[in-house]
Amino acid sequence: MLQMQCKGGKIVWVKQMKRYLENIKTGHFGTLHDIALFSGLSDSEIFTFLQHSKPYYLAMSPGQSVSLEKQYLNMISVVVSGEILVTSTDKNGMATYIKTFVKGESSGSLYSFLDYSDSLVEIASRDESEVILIAPDSLYVTDEKIAVIQQKMLVNLIKTQKSIFFAISERMYCLTQRSIRDKILRFLSYCHNLRGRVEFDIPMSREELAGYLAVDRAALSRSLGELKRENIIDFHKNHFKLLKVEYFEAGIYDKENI
Repeated sequence: MLQMQCKGGKIVWVKQMKRYLENIKTGHFGTLHDIALFSGLSDSEIFTFLQHSKPYYLAMSPGQSVSLEKQYLNMISVVVSGEILVTSTDKNGMATYIKTFVKGESSGSLYSFLDYSDSLVEIASRDESEVILIAPDSLYVTDEKIAVIQQKMLVNLIKTQKSIFFAISERMYCLTQRSIRDKILRFLSYCHNLRGRVEFDIPMSREELAGYLAVDRAALSRSLGELKRENIIDFHKNHFKLLKVEYFEAGIYDKENI
């Protein structure tokens, strides 16, 4: 069962997600064909695999979030449209930002992110979004009828994990920084290198950023304010501009070394 938390606090209980083949749209095949997980597959091969795997389908409105129960955590998620934010909340109510996925991206296996045994995993939608969840056994357990398709997709799945593990390793690197200031600068350096721009939006709120960096929100705001006053960065809500790029390109966070 899924618990859907809608914007405004309204809660709707859903007994079961719909099956994707019952909700597939004409335009979806163009999107699926461009998704890394299905790279190199023809439309007929994609459809054959969908018939085999019988994935679940989830349509979400802007601001809506879904709490996933354990039977869904090891599934491979594919964003067909929109943008989703994945977070986990521990038993103490501490929310941790994991990753943002946009149209065309796949998560690999949600369960591979971390140990969710004591956590609540949520998928939140930034806008109108559609997600399909694929049981990993449909890839891992060989079926002679679609073995060639499975092999292609397994290779693709391994490739898609690179960005996920890179994001996880970057977060760990942020957490090893001694000060809140250094954590912020390291995180913004990662965003800068990832996007190749000095001006960008980060895919999380201030509260989510504090959780991501494992710092107190008030302390985070103070450090951000200091960096702004020193003309190192400028920001408004989740939009950031790097004013002294040498701090971020050189990977040096101590201003005395610039």
